[in-house]
Amino acid sequence: MPALVPGAVVADRYIAHRLLGEHAGAESWTGSDGTTGDAVVLVVLPDDHPQALAVLDAAHRARGLDNDRLARILEAGRANGVAFFAEESLDGAHTLGQLAARGGLDADEVRRITGEAALALDAGQVRGLHHLSLTPESLLVMPDGGVKVAGLATQAALAGHDHIGGPRALRRDAQGLVALAYAGLTGRWPHGATTRLEPAPRIFGGVPRPSEIAVGVPADLDTICRQTLSEGLGPSSPADYASQIAPWAGMPGLAQPDTTDDGTDSNPTVPIDLRPAPVASMTTESSESVETTVPRTVDLTDPDATKPEAAVVAGASSDDAVTVSAEASGAGATAAAGATAAGATAVGAAVGAAVSGVAAAAGRPPARLARHRPKRPHRRRIDGLPNGGRGHH
Repeated sequence: MPALVPGAVVADRYIAHRLLGEHAGAESWTGSDGTTGDAVVLVVLPDDHPQALAVLDAAHRARGLDNDRLARILEAGRANGVAFFAEESLDGAHTLGQLAARGGLDADEVRRITGEAALALDAGQVRGLHHLSLTPESLLVMPDGGVKVAGLATQAALAGHDHIGGPRALRRDAQGLVALAYAGLTGRWPHGATTRLEPAPRIFGGVPRPSEIAVGVPADLDTICRQTLSEGLGPSSPADYASQIAPWAGMPGLAQPDTTDDGTDSNPTVPIDLRPAPVASMTTESSESVETTVPRTVDLTDPDATKPEAAVVAGASSDDAVTVSAEASGAGATAAAGATAAGATAVGAAVGAAVSGVAAAAGRPPARLARHRPKRPHRRRIDGLPNGGRGHH
């Protein structure tokens, strides 16, 4: 006999409307809050039920957990000969069982739904609350796409599993999430006929991989399901499961693209390639080496440094500047000199500015930079190089 009848009032506030179902001696009813008029779900069980106290304790603890991914418990207590708790109504939501019964879901959606559920369970375990009885009916998708987990802690208490905690509880909830992923991908439940979904076929050691039943199954989800459901491996906790399948669309902390179009460039910075340019090595027929001499530093605080002969731009001559063996090819000489035309111009401008500053400090006009044309090295033919080493310089 049902614990309630339609129209019954619980705790002088909640009105029962329609029986939704019964599980382990507890009934679920649609109802309404007589004070606010809001729709609610009432879960009631006889006051003498062996798990009544444990269920009420779990409901009180879960009520203090504020998380948008968890079905919110509004009140819990005893009245009218029953133990009860009132939960927020999830009108318009579809359970994973309802969605997967159509032949399985898109893999990206399965990743998102189970990933969000994993975050919800991880928030609960911080308070010592676990589910321990996940089924496709425990996971709901709201009309706006949000994900809700129903029955945290209360389902464990109702099933008499509330004594399980620590790593064992975390592992069980992780296994439950993998089973939900399997159901979402295949439309089959891997743990027998305990839901409205058809049971998955049995093979030696467990169940077939999702990819053996459905198409388009990503390798990571396929592997996690195989390891967890058939090999006794897989994630050790909801947080571990979430990290293994991340990222997913809408995941917290995942940067979303800025779609604002105000007519301006949202990222005007031009990326600069800071990688060093590749240096080609060359070998001549007689293996002559290229000899280089590093220019000595010019002290710009020395008044003599403003003399034209002291301002030597990169690539200039004299015994201070870079010298290149005449036996090297023209291309090698240019590389050894260490300056392109653009680089020489920039360095020259910088030195000129510095010289002008020193000269101004000394009270006399700045000296002109010395112009120097390096001697063209003797070219010789190098086998193995295009055009015998006589490329453009």
